[in-house]
Amino acid sequence: MVIVVDEETDIYNKDDVIHALATKCHPVRGIRKYEHSVGTPLYPFADPDDRKWSRGAQVLFDCTFPLDWPKSDLPIKVSFNKVYPKEIQEKVLKNWKNYGFKD
Repeated sequence: MVIVVDEETDIYNKDDVIHALATKCHPVRGIRKYEHSVGTPLYPFADPDDRKWSRGAQVLFDCTFPLDWPKSDLPIKVSFNKVYPKEIQEKVLKNWKNYGFKD
């Protein structure tokens, strides 16, 4: 399995990778499957015949926006710091424990 992400995605942060998969991978155009590829007997999904002959399958998830999209068409990445006004951020942070959350 290969997951392709853009430079905005922190590949060491599983939440970032899952977010890219859920929001940028088109369900049809973003997934490529390769049915006949070299496999390994260690693949848990392989049947006995595939294990014997080292046959496998691969999948590629393209979690990037198309390169030909104009920058103005790219959605902004939503975050607490970017979306909400400073006053709201301060109020939420001030009352964080009152809302039942830990620091």
